[in-house]
Amino acid sequence: MKTKLISLLTILMLMFSDICLAADWQWTRSNANVGFFFDRETILYGMTNGQINKDKIYVWVRVICDDTYAQNKARSKNHPPIKATTSKYLYNNKRNTIQRLKSYNYAKNGTLLFYSEKPTPSFELIPNTLLDATMHALKQYVQAHDEEITERTHKHNS
Repeated sequence: MKTKLISLLTILMLMFSDICLAADWQWTRSNANVGFFFDRETILYGMTNGQINKDKIYVWVRVICDDTYAQNKARSKNHPPIKATTSKYLYNNKRNTIQRLKSYNYAKNGTLLFYSEKPTPSFELIPNTLLDATMHALKQYVQAHDEEITERTHKHNS
């Protein structure tokens, strides 16, 4: 019975951690409280009328909080603080706007605290912020790896 329970828990953990298993997180910028990363392995171009649209870039972004900062920003005394947030974004390179499509929030021990799969409205990036710096780094990465991302996008949409 104990073996079955452990096996079931292992399978469930693997099912819910698929985003992290294939991740290749690229650090972009930090301050004293948080660090920002994007996942190089999941970058995709958008599609418009069946054609690749390189102005639209899908990317997973991870924000990791310093322990003290996470503790100070805890939602309440009854909930563990959010140590990391992993979100899927749609970045519009032409308009310099971003839309969060999904967001997953984790405790320090890696437990999923809560998530949202409800997209937010698109908004313009604020200059000289950590998210703006992350999208700038993403844009540079995409330019340098255009062929690879184009191929991945074709495979993903076929």
